[in-house]
Amino acid sequence: MGEVVEFLDEPLDSGQSETIEKDGRRIHYNTLCRHCPDGSFELGYDHPQLGDDRRRVETGIFDRLATLRDEPAETVEETFHRRHRYVKYLVREGITDFQELFGVLADLATNEAATVERLRRQGRETDPLHLEVEADDD
Repeated sequence: MGEVVEFLDEPLDSGQSETIEKDGRRIHYNTLCRHCPDGSFELGYDHPQLGDDRRRVETGIFDRLATLRDEPAETVEETFHRRHRYVKYLVREGITDFQELFGVLADLATNEAATVERLRRQGRETDPLHLEVEADDD
């Protein structure tokens, strides 16, 4: 079992975070993801686009990234979902070769819209919902 945590300056108002005290210092953290013994994952985030019934956010990561990127948290969350669709696509297509994987990722970073269109033309993706893209800079 493994965990992905985010370190916090202060505990979350929701009470979802935890605090460790060592040598008189406090470290606040929130668990974002747990890898369970059965191979499944538990996320501190639910959303209908991920197959959940409702949206639940137990992290401040979207807000902090929004501040760093100087854009609305909603935009950061939309970007997360778009990129999550890319990961699902790569898994579905069985793209595990290092050169091919990083080639696709580099192309997405350079010109996302053109890369999505190229993948569609190559016949790997016919459903536009899986690789939809907006013409913005991420």
